Amino acid sequence: MELPQADALTLRKVKWVIITKDNFDEEISKLGSSGNALVFFALTQDGYKNLSLNMSDIRAYVEQQKAIIGTYEGYYKDSNEALDKANDEITKTVNLINESQND
Repeated sequence: MELPQADALTLRKVKWVIITKDNFDEEISKLGSSGNALVFFALTQDGYKNLSLNMSDIRAYVEQQKAIIGTYEGYYKDSNEALDKANDEITKTVNLINESQND
């Protein structure tokens, strides 16, 4: 059995704006002039570090899962090939027996 491949991942662009006390007024002015609603999501230094580490952990987890899936795929492919070969041998043997009984 062949499983379909997962859809390709297409990520959307994310623009980060770093706002500090030194550039606050300038950045708020730029963001406000865009006409979009002004919303802030803030992270502390530790929060940003944790977000980065979490993304790294997720990437590592996905790579581990890909390796596990690849191992299972190889196992089942090899098993199916071995079963097919064994069934072919059984069929050949049965045919030989039938031929020898008919003679």
